[in-house]
Amino acid sequence: MNSKIFVWVYLVALVHGVIFLTPVFCTGQGVNIGTPPIWNYSRKEYAAGTQNWDAAQDNNNLMYWANNDGLLRFDGTSWTSYPVSNHTIVRSIAFDGNDRIYAGAQSELGYFSPNVSGQLTYKSLVDLLPANNRNFEDVWDIVFNEGKVFFRTNRMVFEYDGKSFRTFTFNGHLDAMYNSPAGLLLQEESKNLHINQNGAFAPLMTIENLQSAITGIIPWTHDTILLTSLKHGIFYLLNKKCDRWQTPYDPILIEKRIYSSVPLSDHQFALGTSLDGLIVMDQHRRIYRHLNKQDGLQNNNILNTFCDRAGNVWLGLDNGIDCVVLDSRFTTIYPDKDLQATAYAAAVFKDHLYLGVSNGAYMAPWQPYYDPEEKSYFKRVENGEGQVWGLSMIDQSLMMGHHEGAFIIDGNTGNRISNEPGSWTYVQLADDYLLGGTYTGLVLYRKKDGEWIFDGKINGIRESCRIMVRDADGSVWISHPYRGLYQVKWSEEEKYDPEIKFFDINSGLPTNLNNYVFQITGKAVFGTEKGVYYFDKKQNRFLPDDPFNKLIGENHRVKSMKEDASGNIWYVTDQEVGLLVVDEYGLKKDVSKKVFPELNGKLVGGFELIYPINSEYVLFGAEEGFILYHHQNQPSKDSSLQLVFNGIRIMQARDSLLFGGYMQYGNKIISAEPQTLEADLNNLSFSFSATEYKTPSLIQYRTKLEGLEEEWSQWDSETRRD
Repeated sequence: MNSKIFVWVYLVALVHGVIFLTPVFCTGQGVNIGTPPIWNYSRKEYAAGTQNWDAAQDNNNLMYWANNDGLLRFDGTSWTSYPVSNHTIVRSIAFDGNDRIYAGAQSELGYFSPNVSGQLTYKSLVDLLPANNRNFEDVWDIVFNEGKVFFRTNRMVFEYDGKSFRTFTFNGHLDAMYNSPAGLLLQEESKNLHINQNGAFAPLMTIENLQSAITGIIPWTHDTILLTSLKHGIFYLLNKKCDRWQTPYDPILIEKRIYSSVPLSDHQFALGTSLDGLIVMDQHRRIYRHLNKQDGLQNNNILNTFCDRAGNVWLGLDNGIDCVVLDSRFTTIYPDKDLQATAYAAAVFKDHLYLGVSNGAYMAPWQPYYDPEEKSYFKRVENGEGQVWGLSMIDQSLMMGHHEGAFIIDGNTGNRISNEPGSWTYVQLADDYLLGGTYTGLVLYRKKDGEWIFDGKINGIRESCRIMVRDADGSVWISHPYRGLYQVKWSEEEKYDPEIKFFDINSGLPTNLNNYVFQITGKAVFGTEKGVYYFDKKQNRFLPDDPFNKLIGENHRVKSMKEDASGNIWYVTDQEVGLLVVDEYGLKKDVSKKVFPELNGKLVGGFELIYPINSEYVLFGAEEGFILYHHQNQPSKDSSLQLVFNGIRIMQARDSLLFGGYMQYGNKIISAEPQTLEADLNNLSFSFSATEYKTPSLIQYRTKLEGLEEEWSQWDSETRRD
């Protein structure tokens, strides 16, 4: 007897700590310093042709490209390639908003749509063309207009109404075809612009100084359209007038050649160039970003630019595909350019940003806008070459802790004030005295005639004093991660022989190792291997700080804590990088927690740097350069995290595909009736993915087979369930 089974499969995904809904931030323009995240997908990874000519996105957020080998699909995890009938290069694709993806190739045009098993299949439409029109060149553009589909070749335009074709033939070479707010525009012989009206293409205007192909249409204002051109920069179209849209960067735009363009949010637009990567222009006609191979692109020759619904900019390259997360709140700064040294120190002082790395100190103006064409904003601080450990603002001076000693930075110059080797950090004791931590103990600095000078060494401690803070009572706490904690009570009367006490596990610390001290709300707090502790003066012991530990975790190793100007507290543990957001409601404080998985594994172990610049920006020291975070609280919108099955197979001796991964709008599998399997066909494999492209490495899943399992699986990154 053949029994039958039914199994329901449930799937959820997690990204950024949010189930199903992931925040998509609509951030305004901020400081444009640094490089946004770039995800590279090589030909080896997607296993198809080298070049990618066009892009589209369906209702389930799956991405598609017109590739040399056919239609290329990406669901966030898996890549699949589908050839057209004659196996020629696919030059153009377009999604019709329902379930068809139209494609144009050489002497081939048609569409892909799913069959009853959810597999994309190709339907050629060439047989519907008159016999004398079937031998045509590449189809370079596909445009939907007034319920019809238009295909452009170099000499003809085909109009498809869903049943039959009309053919429009032109004497001159056809350069481009685009939808625009003005209507369907067609460019012939560079300077002649036609518009589709009343079922025909009629001359619109002649643009004498436009002598190359239009490569993109940018809606600019309610009555102005921008036209990007391959060799002559940008033009504007206003009513029936068209002329150059001049910018200070026209020589660059003309020289680099704009091969494609796409509008973005905030009145910005992206230009894909043939010679020098991606250029982003803003509403002030400035270059806002310029990213090329040096910044992380695989190739400088961009054939297509496409902005998806989440604001990511996809680049179809001459060799590969890149995804640029232009609206990311994280950018990476390399003050030493290609060296990309490890970051240890940061400060904003007198409207300049100072950064300290393992090969020296660098400075740049701290300003709202940086011209990307200047290429390098940073200058090396003179006498600052070598390992920089810290930058401290003390009494209107910028102090640098350096392997070679103590320095005061004046503008672009570091002036040594001590030959004592290995200076870490500084704490001001009084108006005229400064305590410095070095490789071999403590030193004292004194102010003379308004200048800090070396005064002498402190007796009683010869350990490395890398981490120091001043407590509310004036004492100084010093952390030695491998021994314990020191408390220094200094007075001018006994300035070289202060009272020094040592604390370890016998004083309440959970271990002698990895004890750190930080200053929060003016007081010393202590990070340990078992959460946050505070020092109880009455008991002369360290006790767990329960309010912090409830939020951060009492079993987590706390490695860094930093308070910003708003009273929020940034922290780093062995598990996460996070922020405790403090909201005050009268006498009551409400504290919430936010975690940043994007930073996991990127900070410098044991030297975690968090530097809040202001209420909007925070710098993190990374193993390679600095990570700048834009922290401005702005309205955000939630967009559904799309989850798709990209394949269901019967894993028997005969491998059989039940479902090929394509879903119609609304995630409905195209099938006449539920599929029923024989009982012996019980070895099933489900593959799935979330179409989230900003931080793909952070997505995790869990599944449950209803009828077989009571509990959900654990969260993991596996995208297959057998």
